[in-house]
Amino acid sequence: MLEVLSQEQIRIALKTHQRRLRAGDDLPAITEIAEYAGCHRDSIYALLNGDQIAYRTQYALSKAVKHFDEVGQQLAKTKLMHISLRSGSLKLGFGLGHRALLTRK
Repeated sequence: MLEVLSQEQIRIALKTHQRRLRAGDDLPAITEIAEYAGCHRDSIYALLNGDQIAYRTQYALSKAVKHFDEVGQQLAKTKLMHISLRSGSLKLGFGLGHRALLTRK
C-alpha cells in the first residue's frame, strides 16, 4: 500500500520541483502534475501557499510526487554554483538546496 506523504512533505517536494523548473531542468509543469494526480492546479498552488487540502487530494498528490520524483531522478540536473559572502569570507557551493535562485535585499 502507498505511504501517503504529509502535506508538508508534498509542499517541500513541489517547491524543489519548481526550483528545478526555474533552473532549466526538463521536468513536467505543475499543470501536468495536477492532471496526473486528477486534481486542479489551483489545489497545488493553494498547498504551496500554505493552505490545507483535502485528504483525497493529498493522497493523489503523494502518488504523483513519488512518480515524478522517480522520473526526475533519471534526468540530468542543472549544475548551479552559489557564492556566499559571510563575515568577510567567501564560500563557494554547488546546487540549489532550499535557496531562492535570486533574492532582493
